[in-house]
Amino acid sequence: MSGLIYENRNLCGEDFSGKDLSGAEFKKCTFSDVNFKGANLRGARFISCKNTGELSFERADMRGVELHRCTFRSVSFKSAALLDATICNTDLSGSRLIACRFNASFIDGLNVSRCNMNMATFLDTQIMAIEYMPVRHMPYMRGLRPFRRTQIQHNTIFINGNQHLEFAAYCNSEARKDRFFSTANSLNPLLHPFAYIILALFGLLTDFGQSFSRWLLCVVAIVAFFAVGAMFLYGTDLSESVLNSMLAFFGFGEIRGGYTYPFVIESVVGYFMLGMLISLLTTKLSID
Repeated sequence: MSGLIYENRNLCGEDFSGKDLSGAEFKKCTFSDVNFKGANLRGARFISCKNTGELSFERADMRGVELHRCTFRSVSFKSAALLDATICNTDLSGSRLIACRFNASFIDGLNVSRCNMNMATFLDTQIMAIEYMPVRHMPYMRGLRPFRRTQIQHNTIFINGNQHLEFAAYCNSEARKDRFFSTANSLNPLLHPFAYIILALFGLLTDFGQSFSRWLLCVVAIVAFFAVGAMFLYGTDLSESVLNSMLAFFGFGEIRGGYTYPFVIESVVGYFMLGMLISLLTTKLSID
């Protein structure tokens, strides 16, 4: 073990890549253009540290590391091993956590908002408090943003064990979305446009089978749209137009006055939406 102690130091332009810094302690240090790539940081402690410039822990062995009250924003932890780590009140927002392993760690106060967590793992990690925000999926347009990814099958966050339930649900939701796009990618290239269009609609209308309220709002909008259209096209009154629109959407019985082309179109849309409802209910009722 190195046993090095850095306290109240302004470390600028330092290259620790590949060095043995196991057991080292960094207390109240400021890092700028510092490189820990591939370094041995087993059992190292970072207390009240921050970065003001580039900082990299890529491929670093950080087993047993301790991070207390640190602010490491937009830092690269790509392929770093933070196994059995203790992380408390630390801000890693905007950092690159690609393939970073937090397995068997203890986390109490960690900010990973806007982080790239592709293939990051949180296996058997005890998470007491965590702040996160999806880097890819925003509140709306979730169905389209995933198409910007280049390696769809490699964008998954895995989590299991006894952890923070909301974060676990988020990770499971992300993994589920990735499975959809991985399946679409495995199809014949000629079918990709159709598969992507269906997935885009599935994402926009139901948040990939996660949002019943969004589906219901879309159903109301569709029924209202065709009802208003029928009023203008055929001069029917409001109640009759709404009734015909609902009958067409749900495919119940024969529409009064006979089928018209708009209602035929609505029937097709209705079957598509009902298919989404089945998928949505399956997701809600299933237990992963």
